[in-house]
Amino acid sequence: MNNKFILGLLVIVSITMSSCKKQFFNFTLFDTEKIVVDDLDFEAISMKSKIKFQSGGKSVSAVANFRIKKDSLIWCSVSPGLGVEVARALFTQDSVFLLDKLKKEYYAFDYEMLSEKFKSKLDYRVVESIIIGNMIYPQQMRDKVDRKEDAVVITQKRKRLEVENRINPAILKVEKVSINDPGTNNTLTINYSDFKFIDKNIPKKKRSVYFPFYNSVDLIYYTDDDVISTKIDIKANKVELGEKQRYPFKIAKKYERKY
Repeated sequence: MNNKFILGLLVIVSITMSSCKKQFFNFTLFDTEKIVVDDLDFEAISMKSKIKFQSGGKSVSAVANFRIKKDSLIWCSVSPGLGVEVARALFTQDSVFLLDKLKKEYYAFDYEMLSEKFKSKLDYRVVESIIIGNMIYPQQMRDKVDRKEDAVVITQKRKRLEVENRINPAILKVEKVSINDPGTNNTLTINYSDFKFIDKNIPKKKRSVYFPFYNSVDLIYYTDDDVISTKIDIKANKVELGEKQRYPFKIAKKYERKY
């Protein structure tokens, strides 16, 4: 399996197309300015997904299982759909490790190296937020908030990046994120859709929270001699919130480091 495919589908992840069929609240400008996005708060989450990757005229499908420990670890296992694991990845706060189980090879990156590879500023928090559908950059008082048609748009400026978040006001979840780097013309567009309730266990009670079950990611970035366009579709079929789960990851001595 193409290593670029594996890295791409693990690093960039989230969501698209239709909005949740909920009635739009008739917000006033004052109400709109008070909107706070309902980011998912959790201790641990697991997600089983089908992924389709398209880039350079090639298309590959796979099954990916994610396990995330909030602010700590992202674990992912990839198979071509036949139950045979071909790759495993582990994201920590400062590093990313990838095992190619077919070729008996492994890769180790820090986020600076990963950011250079994908021409985008990446760190652990950004990757985690993309996967679970939270706002990539937390809301701040300086952010601009507007009402546009049936959505609320939060516009952010983070250093040289221009970020536009389209929020569904009925459920207070991000439906679309557009990130543009004017200095390079690199763009990342993430769509979130098919929101469904998942149960969140809280001491003495249970609360249902929305989670996007269909994700679409479009990345366009420029190299010295080419324009790279990548599209990833992710369809989750099972999402569970919990507290305890395993994150098995071991690099065998027979594996050769390639990067």
